[in-house]
Amino acid sequence: MHALYKKLTGSKFRESYIVKLFQKVSFLALSHVISGLLVLATTPVLASKLKPELYGEFSFMESILFVSILIASMGTEYIGNREVARQKRSAEIVNGILILRMAVSLLIYILLVSWIFLFVDSENVKVLMLICATIVLSVPGIAGWYFLAQHKIRVVAITTVCRDLLFFVFIVFFLGDPGINENMLIQAGIFFTLSRLFFAAVLFIKLLKIHKFSLHVTYSTYYKIIKDSSPLLYATIIVSLSMNMETFLLKYFDEIYSLGIYGAFFKQVFYLQLMTISFVVIFFPLLSKAWTENIQKYEKLANILSEVIIFMMLPVAIIGVLNADYFIKTLFSAEYEQGVLTLQVLCLCLIPMGLQRVLCTGILVSMDKSSRMIALANIAFIFNITVGFLLIGNMQRPDVGAALTKLFTEILSLIIAYYIVSKSIKVIDFRMFYCLFPALVLMILMHFVFPWENAIMRMLSCLLTFTLIYIFIMYKKRYQTIKEISMMQE
Repeated sequence: MHALYKKLTGSKFRESYIVKLFQKVSFLALSHVISGLLVLATTPVLASKLKPELYGEFSFMESILFVSILIASMGTEYIGNREVARQKRSAEIVNGILILRMAVSLLIYILLVSWIFLFVDSENVKVLMLICATIVLSVPGIAGWYFLAQHKIRVVAITTVCRDLLFFVFIVFFLGDPGINENMLIQAGIFFTLSRLFFAAVLFIKLLKIHKFSLHVTYSTYYKIIKDSSPLLYATIIVSLSMNMETFLLKYFDEIYSLGIYGAFFKQVFYLQLMTISFVVIFFPLLSKAWTENIQKYEKLANILSEVIIFMMLPVAIIGVLNADYFIKTLFSAEYEQGVLTLQVLCLCLIPMGLQRVLCTGILVSMDKSSRMIALANIAFIFNITVGFLLIGNMQRPDVGAALTKLFTEILSLIIAYYIVSKSIKVIDFRMFYCLFPALVLMILMHFVFPWENAIMRMLSCLLTFTLIYIFIMYKKRYQTIKEISMMQE
């Protein structure tokens, strides 16, 4: 361990490419951790105050809004990020993306409002969705991709944290207690909308200060944007529908109570894996550049990214499975205690979800092969609907059926994505499992050492055990590989 310490603190390693890279990642990673923790703290409070019935309606609103925003964004985030990072006609392309997003977001807003008036019967839910629908109009201002491509990380990081902190303060301190305020659902919607509009407004104003916006965009630029983003847009629509299919099916079967339980737990899991996005978005410009310059460097970067995601997600998923009942009793109201199995299954989804983000939004798009995602999205979508109808419609616990549907779909999608990517590069170095497996076994054994009364210490000890064992074995077995990667020149 002393030799490992000397290697990691040596001047050559501190000045190496990989260390400089993770220094860039660290600030955004920290902001995503803080933001994720705020969401993880907000969701149990909101779910406990609304109770499963009302929180089920709130989850349905979030899913509808999530799909609408992704459609309005036109799949241009990664295309814009790629072009700005490569500095190819970026000014005109940025203008074209903003104009297209303005037009499409207005169209989506009109369609969404029309759908609400035609098909939503409950007055409270109708008011909730009409209020939150205005967030769709803010899509042009969701310009984090522009700042991240230029490595202006602090703008996105600070704004993201402020957005989630604002919603946290609203929910914890200003939302009434259950049974006292009959309009809690609408109040929650207002608070949610204000926090999202704040986020988009700050980024949009900052963008206009840096970038000289112009309406003079050639048709060839529009064509290029639409052509490059269309496959990703289609895949995004299908993936977003598939991601929220369990919510839609629970609503279809009128299982609102189960939807509240599933929605609360899925949001926790979703934001846990979303914390890893900082690594993907920071690596993305580097991957895009390396793909056109040095395929060996590209493959090593892809290996680093994959291993980091697995290293982060695996222990978190297992700890979630082992301590699901503790988390529910500590964070949620009594109505959610029946959802232990649901949370355990959803925790297992963390691993395939995290790796999928690397393979799809990181690797395929940076390789200019986003069209390959169409086949993946189609298969996953059909599988999701089929399995969802069978499990959710027939299981005694619809929320467990929804969680199992999610897990099976994520595993299938990961297998297909890996098959597609592995045709071009070796994206995962399987030697890392020599480090992961012993660390995982010892972590699970550590779980049974501590009694229930010391749950927090038990979880921290498990994480520490996993980390130390993994680093020690990696140093002993794979030091030469680490040395080669760390000495790469930018």
